[in-house]
Parts: sequence; structure tokens; C-alpha cells
Amino acid sequence: MDSIELDLTRFGERCATDIYALGQECEVNPPFLRQTTAWGKRVDQIVTCQAWKTQKEISAKEGLIAIPYERAEGEFSRLYQISKLYMYSPASGLYSCPLAMTDGAAKTIQSQNLNLPEAFSHLTSRDPQKFWTSGQWMTEKGRVRCWARHRDYCSASEWQSLQAVWL
Repeated sequence: MDSIELDLTRFGERCATDIYALGQECEVNPPFLRQTTAWGKRVDQIVTCQAWKTQKEISAKEGLIAIPYERAEGEFSRLYQISKLYMYSPASGLYSCPLAMTDGAAKTIQSQNLNLPEAFSHLTSRDPQKFWTSGQWMTEKGRVRCWARHRDYCSASEWQSLQAVWL
């Protein structure tokens, strides 16, 4: 337990300093979809800033996904991971979103006993070169979802149409 407390204290300091600064850069430069080159060739490339790439490296090295699967802290492993993610999430510039999906993918593989050892080892790796993240990229054009228009409200008619889709 002492090692967990020391790590959480150290990581909390990182979240308040360098991770927060990276998160701010991620907020200013969010990922976007480049569909074509300047010459019209279709590329469908997701473009991320350097801070986003650095968040991936930090996530792997800090074990933000690996901790509960390594089980080094026994029954406290998942709680330890959640504690780190609780500090990381508000500072990460939304990088915690693909991490949540990554953990979900790893947990699904594990709990369903899927024969995907290579994928599982990438999803739970602490090596930034081997670490995979899972994600859903919201690249659709404006009108279907309110959040696609970068606002946090909907008109009454938009809300009704969204409810109809979800129900």
C-alpha cells in the first residue's frame, strides 16, 4: 500500500504540471480528420498534435491500462488504476476517452476468454511502442449530433429527434 500512495502522490504532481500542460495543448489542437491531400487524393488520416502522441506514451509508461491486468496490487489493482485515472482524466485533454475504450476492449477480451493474446498484450502494454489504444472517432458532418457542432445544448426539436433515435 505504501508503494501505491507514493506513486499516486508522484502522479498527482505530474497531473497538475506536465500532464495538465499537455492536456491544454490537446484542447487547443484537437484531433481532426484529413480526408484528402492538397491534390485531392483520398487519405482519411486522423491528425493529432504532438501533445496527444505524448499522452499515449505517458499512459503506457504509467500503466493507466496495464495496472489492473498485471494484478501486482492484488485486489487493490483496479482501485489503484481508477485512482490514477481519476486524477488523469480532467488534466488529459480528453485523452482519457480512448483509454476508457482501451480498458473496455482489454476487459472484454479477458472476461469473455477471447483467444486474442496479441491484441490483449498490446492493449495492456507499458511499452509505448507496443501500446495500442482503442477509440471511436466522431468524424460525421454537423447535423445529427449536437456535440458534433461543438456546443453543449440542443433545440427542443433536435432533442426530440435525438430521443427518437436513442429509444
